[in-house]
Amino acid sequence: MGAYGVALIALDNFRQYDDQDVKSSMLTADEINNLKIKTMHSRCKGCENKCALTISMFNKKSFISGNRCERGSGNNGSNSHLPNMYSWKYDRLFNYTPLDESEAKRGIIGIPRVLNMYEDYPLWFTILTKLGFRVVLSDHSNRKIYETGIDSIPSESVCYPAKLVHGHIMNLLAKDVKSIFYPCIMYEKNEFKNSDNCYNCPIVQSYSEAIKLNVEELEEKNIKFMNPFLPMNEANMVKVFMDLPEFKEYNFKRELKDAIHEGFLEQARFKQEVRDKGEEFIKYIDEHNEKAIVLAGRPYHLDKEVNHGIDTMINSLGLCVLTEDSICHMNC
Repeated sequence: MGAYGVALIALDNFRQYDDQDVKSSMLTADEINNLKIKTMHSRCKGCENKCALTISMFNKKSFISGNRCERGSGNNGSNSHLPNMYSWKYDRLFNYTPLDESEAKRGIIGIPRVLNMYEDYPLWFTILTKLGFRVVLSDHSNRKIYETGIDSIPSESVCYPAKLVHGHIMNLLAKDVKSIFYPCIMYEKNEFKNSDNCYNCPIVQSYSEAIKLNVEELEEKNIKFMNPFLPMNEANMVKVFMDLPEFKEYNFKRELKDAIHEGFLEQARFKQEVRDKGEEFIKYIDEHNEKAIVLAGRPYHLDKEVNHGIDTMINSLGLCVLTEDSICHMNC
């Protein structure tokens, strides 16, 4: 019935132009019979989803189907100016310049860009850099990285972010890294007095143990894989570090205490910058009468291979994107 209704409305609107020479844009019967449609298939490159697109071309026009957002049909993110905390935080988190090889008195050490590193990377980078290591990160996550580590994944039921870890370890090995630092963290720092606990996800806290037991290349290539269980407490961390057999050869002394202190300061600076940026974005949203979504998740949901570009999709719909840790302090 809707089609009949639309047709009657079109007829009524057309009648007001009866005295004008108006030509219908509809195809004639012959044109319809001779209509040729050419169909092509492609992949959208607007985000990490890479939607399968069907492109139908007819009468010098094209119609695209299969896209899950406007980007697939040619809208390349006209709202990209809107605040996106996911994008800003990802760039800020890994925006550290490692020591030059000539300055790295203790050599090169690799860190996989995975799981708890999305929470604590500023801490570890600062500590290791202050101790004289050149820190090498694994590359940004993508499908190829996942596939390079697929052979050593011990369980099909483990989450995709954990499966990605195997590929990131292989990526570091491909960079000819001989030492890898990937600690186990049972408890994160308790940031709120009224929180029940600060216990880490069981997978996040100890997945480096699964890596050590399943990535055979670590032993085959004689890689020094350092994954100690470390406390997120400055004084206790110094003591544990000093007693770790993995670090005995480095003969850390006073410099270790200073490095760990600087690391915790940098970690606090990073978290404060996130909150400052959240306040800045809230102010922008109020001043420009915009709408926003708090895209809550675990720290590693910043990984573009994990979040599938949902933040940019939300932006494309005209909404600002905030993270829970950028605004939670406003209600404390």
